[in-house]
Amino acid sequence: MDFVISKVAASICALLVVSILSGLLGSTQMVDDASELKNTLRQLCRLVDRAVRSGSESVLEWTVPTLSDGHMITLILTSGAVRGEAGSSRDTYQPAAPLHLWHHAGEELNRTQVQLLDRDTPELRIESGHEVVVTTKLVVFENALTLFAFVLPG
Repeated sequence: MDFVISKVAASICALLVVSILSGLLGSTQMVDDASELKNTLRQLCRLVDRAVRSGSESVLEWTVPTLSDGHMITLILTSGAVRGEAGSSRDTYQPAAPLHLWHHAGEELNRTQVQLLDRDTPELRIESGHEVVVTTKLVVFENALTLFAFVLPG
């Protein structure tokens, strides 16, 4: 009888250990996905910010990665923020420099025109494996040369 009771107790303990470990590993994976997504958003925003801080015109290409567990990332860009979605993880990051999602044709701009262009341009959705082209361009804005950051699909 004691033998049977000890085997049942050992089996219950083993099941508890397995369920605890699987719960810990599962929640760690979710934290890792969220952390990876946040780092990806931060990486893109830092790329844009560094390009603007350089003070010169440039064209940079950046490919949206997948997470290490294979989940695809969807980036949703607006003029004020970069949102990301991957699996059940979602996050938002705001770059220091405003993002302009429209193509500049070379005309002089004022604050109202830029606000209207930013407002009327739909958000940009880009998924893992696709490129984002970050262009910094000197624009005559309010009668002065100003460096703008344009982000368009590659």
